This record gives sequence, C-alpha cells and structure tokens, in this order.
Amino acid sequence: GEGPEGVRTTALGLVLGMVLLNAGMLLVISRSNRTRRLEWAATQRERLSNRELAQSRAAFEKMFRTVPIPLVVSARESGAIMAVNDAGLSYFAVPQLSADLRTPSFYEDPQARARLLEALSRETRVAGFETRLRRADGAVRDVMLAASTVEIGGTDTILTAVVDITDRKAAEAEIWRTANHDMLTGLPNRAHFQDRLEHRLRDVVATGGSAALLLVDLDGLKEVNDGFGHDAGDALLVEAARRLGALARSGDVVARLGGDEFALLAVGAG
Repeated sequence: GEGPEGVRTTALGLVLGMVLLNAGMLLVISRSNRTRRLEWAATQRERLSNRELAQSRAAFEKMFRTVPIPLVVSARESGAIMAVNDAGLSYFAVPQLSADLRTPSFYEDPQARARLLEALSRETRVAGFETRLRRADGAVRDVMLAASTVEIGGTDTILTAVVDITDRKAAEAEIWRTANHDMLTGLPNRAHFQDRLEHRLRDVVATGGSAALLLVDLDGLKEVNDGFGHDAGDALLVEAARRLGALARSGDVVARLGGDEFALLAVGAG
C-alpha cells in the first residue's frame, strides 16, 4: 500500500484540483454574470434611447402642429402634401389633410413652384420667395415663402413656411398710389407724369415712333371757387379729369399737374 507520504500527496492534489475547479467555475460564473450585466445595460440603453427618441419625436410633432405660422411638408417630386400643421389647415381653408392635396394646386401662377424648385436646386434653403397662393375657399393671397429640402424616410421633401404679406403689399400699393397720384381726381400727379413722360420719350426714340403732348388749363376755375365754393370747383376738376380720360386711348397718359393744369400724353400720334 501507499505510505503516509503518498497519501498526503494524493490528498494535496485532490484539494488543489478542487480549488482550481472551483476557481474555474467562479470565473465562468463571473463572466456569465458580466455578460448578463452588459446585455442588461445594453437593453436598458436601447430602451432609454427609444424612449428619448419617441419623446423627441412627440415633442417635434407637437411643436410642428402648434407653430402659429403655416407649415407644409410636401414630396419634392410630385408635390403631394405629406404633412401640414394646424395653422396651415386653417390658412389654406382645408378641413383636414387628404391624399389628393397637391402644392401645385395652390399656386396661382403654374410656373411658381417650378421656379421655387429651381432655386432649391441651387441651394438647400430659400427665403424671401414671393408669390401668390390660392386658398381652398378661392381667396388669393400674396405670400413670402421660406423653403428647405429635407429627407424623410428616404423621400426627398420640401418643408415650406408661409408668411402672408397681403396686407403689407396692399399698404405699400396705397402708399405708392398716394405718392404718385392726385388725391382729388386719381390721375397721375406731376412727378409721376414726368417719370412716365421720360419713359415714353425714350421708347419713342428707340423705336422711331411718335408722341404728342397736350397741356390743358381750365379757364374760370377761380371764379367758380369764389362764386360757388370750393366743392363746386373740385367737382369741375373731377369732371374735367373724367372727360380727358374718356378721350385718352390705350397707352395714353392723362395727368393733373396741379391747380387747373392737366396734361395728355398721346403715344403714336402722327
């Protein structure tokens, strides 16, 4: 049989083997637990990322819907409207988004969208693009568009913001009319007539045409004002302007130069 020394050696080997086996098992368990922890952490990060993405998307959609400026997302190729916010639905007098809505149908000028696309082909963003849009209720409005190209789900789209400038354009037109026309008769005033006269004369020189300038004074306007009042004198001026306008042909210019002085520029007269 084995002696005491051999028994001790065998026992020591068994103990050492058990220690190594346990250490290996602990290492395997530790690695397995670490793998599980990493998988759990990755799952948590993915869940957090998805939750943050959903929250961000919901916040963007809410912001998109509630922005007070009309916003429209349309397919670049077909012009189909993919999304429109609440302000856009109200502005275009459209009750809800439908599959048959197309941005080209809203442009009064059929070529306006083509010009906008051409501008976007040169730059990804366009601002200050003025045009006229026709709403679903038939109203035509002057607008200024700001547009940018955006890729959504693999589709090239255009995000367009609409700013209504109808009132501003009307105010500008009224300011121009007031500055260039006689308030009483509505005819061009002296400054505007002078500008029109210079343009006409340049055209005549360039094309070899002809023109005639007639100056008209109303006799007795002072006597009418003194004898019947300024309202009667104003009525006489308005009637004179109407009659001169009736005599003018297309392309002629009738103006009130001031006081009782009128002018008639007849283009093409020989």
